Amino acid sequence: MINKCLVSLIALVTFGGDNSHFVAAQNEEPIPTPAVQQKEQVPPKGFLGRGRMGKQALGMVPLLQVDSIRQELNVEGEQAAQLESFTLQIREDFAEEIRQILQSLREANPEERGQFREKVGEIAQRINERLETVLNKDQSERLKQIDLQLGLRKNGPAAALTSNDIAMALDLTPDQKKQLRAKAREAQGRAPQTLAEARQEVSEILTPEQLQKLENLLGAEFDLPAALLEKEPGRGKRGIRRNEGRERRANRRGLDTSEPKEEAPEPPEV
Repeated sequence: MINKCLVSLIALVTFGGDNSHFVAAQNEEPIPTPAVQQKEQVPPKGFLGRGRMGKQALGMVPLLQVDSIRQELNVEGEQAAQLESFTLQIREDFAEEIRQILQSLREANPEERGQFREKVGEIAQRINERLETVLNKDQSERLKQIDLQLGLRKNGPAAALTSNDIAMALDLTPDQKKQLRAKAREAQGRAPQTLAEARQEVSEILTPEQLQKLENLLGAEFDLPAALLEKEPGRGKRGIRRNEGRERRANRRGLDTSEPKEEAPEPPEV
């Protein structure tokens, strides 16, 4: 369950009934009801801020609001309480900074957007470093593995592998980064559905040594909740077609469409 402090965090980052209890009557046989499968608790839409930038700014913190991930990391008891306090501190220290960056990003030109994306990455790195003070070494390593698996399946290898830390760990060459981006363009925003697809996609680009390093970074495959893999509006093939259709309609009306569109940018050169 998502606690109150996390809800407050989202309210700051994105600007701005009573529960009923049924009790069986005394000495009365309860009426049997069919079992209902419980859905995985995942951060709701908007939990991480508006759009992809808002989500990235909070680093890996949102993953710890997913029940199955907390269970995988054995987060419970006193440590769970520490995570709650940690989230409150993140709210105090970063919410205003993230909000200002997101506001500036909306008004920025394409060149300025690249600079703001770097700032978002810096904030995420600072938050992740502080998160390591709450998690132990094994938990931090496993969380990074899950985060990379999510990145590969949701955003594709070009975005997941060319980020600064992963690119350095794999020792990617500039030519390999270009090849990954070329494959991303060919896929038209479609990310791999499984880790097996992701491995196949990069097997022709990475060396055997790099592939082994990637396996170590990924760890054992984690069963990611489907809700975490949902695409953001405007991303993927559907988003590309929507943007193209909007441009065609605007051209028919004689409108200027030179203003930058909200398409997923290519990962920056590292």
